[in-house]
Amino acid sequence: MKSKSQIVFLIIVLAFSLLLIVTALSMPYFSSKLLPVIVGSLVSVLAVVELVKELRGVKASGGGSRSGTAAKSFHGYLLAALWFGGYFVGVYLLGFLIVTALFTFLYMKLHNGRWLSSIAYSVVTTGAIWMVFQVLMKASLYRGVLIEMLF
Repeated sequence: MKSKSQIVFLIIVLAFSLLLIVTALSMPYFSSKLLPVIVGSLVSVLAVVELVKELRGVKASGGGSRSGTAAKSFHGYLLAALWFGGYFVGVYLLGFLIVTALFTFLYMKLHNGRWLSSIAYSVVTTGAIWMVFQVLMKASLYRGVLIEMLF
């Protein structure tokens, strides 16, 4: 049986992503609302798909024991929430591109990635995001409070 904490977590993720979309649509400029609407839409679709899979799994399997899975899934969800929250605080302070590069590198290094592959993935991921949004779509990415104060 799937854990109810997984279902609750998916509902919370869905609610926040829908809130992100609604908030972004009220922004005055197209370039301001583009990225939050895209990200919120993608997260919403993925959350709904996963929620449907979880609900079907709960209904199909019936009763069963959950020996120790609640504690493990809570720890995993807490760790994911901390990464997620840290990413958004970092974006607010340092800007989207800097924090994306930093978090990609840190995530890979903390999950036993090699130095060269961690740096390479970080550079390629950040470069691809920069190319798509800044160059191709002509949308400016958020620069961060501290970066705006310094430059």
